[in-house]
Parts: sequence; structure tokens; C-alpha cells
Amino acid sequence: MDLGGGPMGMGGGTFVKCDDHTDFNGRGRCAATGNVGAVFAFENLTASAALTTLTATFGSTQPPSEVGCTEEAIGGCRLLTCPKTPAAATPGNAAGAITAKSSGGTLTTTPDAQGAYDVAKFGSPLWSPMAALAFSAAGPPTFGETFCGPPGVTFTAPAAAPSAALIVNRASDLALTWSGSKVGDVELMARDDSGASRVELQCSFTAESGQGTVPKAALGKLSAGAHTLASYTWVRKIGIAGGGACTELTAIMTNYGAGAVPFNGTATFQ
Repeated sequence: MDLGGGPMGMGGGTFVKCDDHTDFNGRGRCAATGNVGAVFAFENLTASAALTTLTATFGSTQPPSEVGCTEEAIGGCRLLTCPKTPAAATPGNAAGAITAKSSGGTLTTTPDAQGAYDVAKFGSPLWSPMAALAFSAAGPPTFGETFCGPPGVTFTAPAAAPSAALIVNRASDLALTWSGSKVGDVELMARDDSGASRVELQCSFTAESGQGTVPKAALGKLSAGAHTLASYTWVRKIGIAGGGACTELTAIMTNYGAGAVPFNGTATFQ
């Protein structure tokens, strides 16, 4: 397997297709014990730019942005109520420098003296759709796992994309349809920062289904006004690190609306 040094068609990088769909097409997560870790690679593509980030947390599989939040389940969605300023995570035992490597190059995140990982940034795509995405940790504990980097999806409904006059009626269910990826999960996220707390609605659907519905009971938890609305494709793979630690490896790609407009921006909620 060749994990080249540049994106496909640039700098001699090699596009590598892999076929381990059954390893990561699901929502399985590590048990909430102290002997766990999570590594997150995020690829945000727009029409004119790209940004890939890599970070990790140990002792918890919560993303750092969810520390200090309370959670409510509504019609298959999660409603998080969080402090406006995220609470500092309590670092666990770090796994040393963690590297993500794919057809676009290499990105490494490192822990500080307390075990908290930085957010490493890369100003171009790290992976092409379905390219092998390899994670490794210097340890201890050490681990090495590879899976396919996710392709995104293109939304066909709603027809408008955020930041393009999209209006969401909170009194009605929001129907979603998309084409593209058949692996992983498609997540719709809406964030309301207008109150004393940050309220975030997260609804996930299997990418293969091509459709989903955000219930009005969940939308009604958001206030009227302009709020952030975005969509992502997630894939996850659970690996076992040295010492028996359970490590969740996650790759996330932004999705698109019609006309290749990123499905990420502001929508008006009525």
C-alpha cells in the first residue's frame, strides 16, 4: 500500500482505494471507561479552500467540544446543552505523538505535559474519497489502524444550502435526501448560540439510506432566528491499542448542497 506525499494528481501522491467497509460502517463506540481514547481527523472542503485537522483525547471518547454538556434524546436525535465556553477536558494517559497519513500527506498531533492534545492543522485535503487513512501512535500505548477515508454526500433536499436563503420551519419535520456516499453516517447539526448556553442538535442517519427526517419536536428546541446549520459524513473504526485500551478512530468530511456549495453555513429558523 502506497501512502504518497500529495493529493491525487498533485506532487506525485497516490490514490489508494481500500475495501474494509464492514470494519467501520457503523456507530459502535468504545465503552465509557477510563481505558479508552478517541482520535478525530476532520476534512473541511469549500469551493476555494480546504482545511484538515487532527486531535485526540484519552480517558474519554467524548469530542473535546462536548465536555461539560448535558444530553437529551429526541426522536432519534441528540440535543446537547453546553456552556458557551467549553470546559477544559480532564486529560487521560496520552499515547504519545499520533499521526494520520493518507494520499494527501501526513498530519501529527502531540500531547502537552498534562496529556492534552493540540489541534494540528493542514491547509489541504489529507485524503481523497476512499483513500486509505492510516493512524498510528508512538505510545505508550502504541496502536496502528487503517481504514477508508470517507467520501461526502450531496444534498438534494432541502434544495437550498445554508447561507443560500435556506429557511427551516420549526413547526414541521425537516425531510432530507442525498446522493453519494454509501458508507458511514450522515449527520445534520444545528447550533443555537442565542441564549445563555450553546444548544446543539445532532441527527445521524446511515449514509446508505439516502434519506432522513429531523422531527419537529427536535427542531422546536431551537429558538427562532439565524443559526449555524451543517452536515458531515462520519466513519469510525474501533481498534485495540497496547495494554488493551480501546481506541475509536474517526474521520469526518463536510458534505455539499446542489451545485457543489458546501452544506455548512447559516439558515433561518422560523
